[in-house]
Amino acid sequence: MARQVEIVREEIILVDRTENDNYGNLVVTGKDGKEIRINSKHEPIHSVFQPGVAVKVGYGSYMNREYIHTAVQVVLPPPREPGKPLPEQQAEIDKVVDRVEKAGGKVSYISVTNTKNRAFALSYAKDQVNQMMKDSPELAKKSSKDITKVTISMARDYEKYINGED
Repeated sequence: MARQVEIVREEIILVDRTENDNYGNLVVTGKDGKEIRINSKHEPIHSVFQPGVAVKVGYGSYMNREYIHTAVQVVLPPPREPGKPLPEQQAEIDKVVDRVEKAGGKVSYISVTNTKNRAFALSYAKDQVNQMMKDSPELAKKSSKDITKVTISMARDYEKYINGED
């Protein structure tokens, strides 16, 4: 019966080139210059390693020595310029920009940042009010309208603080 192999660590390798050595092992050189060997016993995964491809490898351990046991090609996101948002972040920014433009406002990075700050401040205020309600039975007895007013007031104060207006 074959033993169950535990994957002890994983890493992603960007393959630069591959070659076989005299023993049938595959020698893979990554874009970073690091060389790894895939034993001839694991020949079925040799075909996964192609130049220009990213491969996620899983290392097994046998007698306290690591070896590559699994390999799967992966698709990495395209490289981006530093400071430029990721595509999903850009989609969220575009939504806010569209909303502001439709309302006749001017678009700036500050308006997007302020929207995020406002959301954070409201979330933080809500958490603070929930904690206050647990600690103070008198506050918990107030109407939801009064609790909402307290939450919004706190959120406005937090937002001013985050934006540096206080």
